[in-house]
Amino acid sequence: MSAEEQLDPEEWLELGDRLANDDPQRSLLAYQQAAEQGGYWLTYGNALSNSGKIAEAIQAYTLALADDPAIAHRNLGIVYHDDLEDMALAEQHFRQAVEAGDEVSSRLLGEVLVDQDRPQEAIELLESARAGGDPRALVSLGWAYKMTGHLPEAEAAFRAAHDMDLDEETVLYLGNLLQELGRLDEAAALYEQALRAGNDAVLVNLGNVRSEQGRPHEAIAFYREAIASGDNDGWNNLGHTLQHLGHLEEAREAYTTGAELGDTVAAANLRALNEPGYR
Repeated sequence: MSAEEQLDPEEWLELGDRLANDDPQRSLLAYQQAAEQGGYWLTYGNALSNSGKIAEAIQAYTLALADDPAIAHRNLGIVYHDDLEDMALAEQHFRQAVEAGDEVSSRLLGEVLVDQDRPQEAIELLESARAGGDPRALVSLGWAYKMTGHLPEAEAAFRAAHDMDLDEETVLYLGNLLQELGRLDEAAALYEQALRAGNDAVLVNLGNVRSEQGRPHEAIAFYREAIASGDNDGWNNLGHTLQHLGHLEEAREAYTTGAELGDTVAAANLRALNEPGYR
C-alpha cells in the first residue's frame, strides 16, 4: 500500500492544496479523494470550476447540497451565471441560497436582477446585502436606484462606493450621474481628482464634460491623452468634437480609426460624414 493510499480525508485535502500550483491534475485527484472519503465536495467543486471543468463542478456542488446548501447553491449560481450565462438557473440557485441564509447571495441575486432590468426587485436584496456589511452591493444598488428614477439614492450609493474606493470604475458611475444631472463642475472636479490619483479611465469622461461646458479644445486634449493611454473610446469623441469645430478631414480620420477598432458608433458617424452633400 502506497503512502498516499493511507491518507485520511484531511490529508488528501492538504495534499490537494500543496499540489494546486505545480501539479493541478494530481491536485484534482487529491481533492476528489477528500470529497469521496470526507465529503469535501465544495472544495472539489471549486477546484474543478477553477480548472474549467464546469460540468464536473456542477456535479460536485450538487453533491454538496446535502451538507451545506447555502454555499452550494451560491456556487451553483455563480457557475450558471459566469460560466454558462444561464440567468434563469443562476437566479434559481441564488434564491435558494438566500433562503438557506447566505447573505452574500442577496447581493449576487440582486446583481442578476439588475442585469435583467428588474431593478425594483433588486433593491430590497441589495439593501439587505449592504446592511449585512457587503460593500460590493453599493454599485448595483446605485444602478437599481438610477434605473427606477430614484436619483438621490443612486447618487448616495455611488458616492459611498466611490468613497470606499471599491474599484477604478466607481468614479465613472458617480461622475456620469452628476453629468446627467447637469452638475458639470462637480463631475469635472471628481474626474480631475481621480486623474491626479493615476486613474486614466476618466480621461474620456473629462473630455466629455469639457465639451459640454463649451471648451472643445480642452476636450480634444483629453481625448488625445485618453487615446495615448490606450482608451480607444476616445476616437469617436475626438472625431465628434473635431467635426463640430469644422475640422472635417481630421474628424474623418478619427472616426475611421475608431471604426477600424470596432467602435460601431464611430462607424455610423463616419458613414454620416461621408454622405453626399455633407460639407
